[in-house]
Amino acid sequence: MNKNYRCEICNKFNPIDRSKLAVGDRVTFTFSTQRVYRTHIKCAIKTVKGRIQQIHGEQVIVSYRKKQYPLNREAVNPAGTPSELAYVMIGTCICGDSHD
Repeated sequence: MNKNYRCEICNKFNPIDRSKLAVGDRVTFTFSTQRVYRTHIKCAIKTVKGRIQQIHGEQVIVSYRKKQYPLNREAVNPAGTPSELAYVMIGTCICGDSHD
């Protein structure tokens, strides 16, 4: 994993700056599907890579496999950043800019 995402002081992940996202950027996002059967419900949760097609304020439209998904800006991560699960397990740096 890229060391640029880790804080040198606390070794937790640095917060993601989503304000720099632009049209054409590759991002990852998570979506779920459900199938209802007569006796059970089957759920699948998947994290995939897509490309930003449009940005409207806090909403982004991401294309993945010829489908377009309207998502909140907070629901997407730049491709290559740690996953949300990694952030939950390891934690987010709260040192801020006080590393000096």
